[in-house]
This record gives sequence, structure tokens and C-alpha cells, in this order.
Amino acid sequence: MNKKYQLVAVLTLLLGLMGCSEQDYPDDDNFYPWRIGAAISYNYPAGINQAYGVNYKEDWTSVMLPYGGLLQSRYDMEKYRRYISPDYDGYALPLGVPVNYTPFQLGSGIKSLPDELYIYWGSHGYRYATVVEVTAQIKAAMVKPYPHPKNETRNCYQTKFLFGFLPDGRAKLWLDGCLFLTYVGEYKPTKAVPVPPPEPKEKPKELTPEQI
Repeated sequence: MNKKYQLVAVLTLLLGLMGCSEQDYPDDDNFYPWRIGAAISYNYPAGINQAYGVNYKEDWTSVMLPYGGLLQSRYDMEKYRRYISPDYDGYALPLGVPVNYTPFQLGSGIKSLPDELYIYWGSHGYRYATVVEVTAQIKAAMVKPYPHPKNETRNCYQTKFLFGFLPDGRAKLWLDGCLFLTYVGEYKPTKAVPVPPPEPKEKPKELTPEQI
């Protein structure tokens, strides 16, 4: 083989190996693409308009599928009490139970971890924007292997971000996976905007002199 082509082949191989070494997630089939989940209490419901993750180094944005399921079949007091407690009063955030909703990423899903998360949501007459930096500590916790709860020969990872939304605009974050939760922290909204009142369907009628 020509020495020039040998050099090109070696450089290509080295670049490929360098790319693999920069991978920020385990080379493990049991490590699944990350997801962003939502938990709301029955008495303080919230709607999620959009959620996505951004990776600045790799230059991508990955959007979650819609969150319509959060306020459809899951939003039922009987289900809350069935999965949480028969005495559930509607105020506590349900965590790690079927009434939470965690959609997949749009498309096939990305395993590389995001640098920031953006969640646009609304509750009690306000629209909020919550931005969370996915720190090195959070990423380290997500790639840490645990024994799979149903098969100890396999690894398990906490690859779900689970947000609990509060009526005053704060959001709490846990990592979810392997049948347990890891608390990360509490975040104030980056932006809060009151929802404007709806436009009247008809122009108000002017009062007659007799009505004034």
C-alpha cells in the first residue's frame, strides 16, 4: 500500500478512536436514550407545552414527544389513590408511579447527555420557562451502573429526568431509573408570564342613557 494512503488510513483510525473516547455515555445496550418526565399533583395540575435538551459541544437539540397523556387518562383521583395511597389528599407530588408521564425523544432518541434542559409549562394562570444545567455531577450519576432490579446480570441506569411542578412556578428534579429516585434539586423559573385573559367573542354593547 502506498505510504500516503497508509498514513491516511492510520489518521482515520485515530480520529475514530478519539471520537469514541469522547463519548459521554456507556457502551452498553442497557443504557437507554434520556427522557424528560413530569409529575403533577391532583389539586395543582400543570400542562407542559414543550421540553427539550441541548448539547452545545455536539450541536444538537432533541425534543420530547407531546405531553398530552399527562392530563388525559392519568389525571384521575381514583388512579392517584390506587397507585399512591388510598388516603392521598391531592396535594403531594406523585413520584415513580404510573400517573407520572415520561415521553420519548422525537425520533430514534439520543444517548449523548444534554448540557441543558428547557421546559415550557403552565399552571394556575401563568406560563413558565425552566432551564436546568445538566452538570458534570448529574451526568456522572446518570452513567453510573446499578444492578438491574429484575436481572442482576444486567446493568441499569437512571436516564430519566423527572420534574415535579409546583403551583408557584418552582420545579423539583429527580433522576429516575432502576426502581428508585435520586433527588437533584429545586429550580426557580427562568421566566414567568401571566396568561392574558381571552378576547371577548363579541364587542360589549354600549349602555343606553337609561342604563347609565
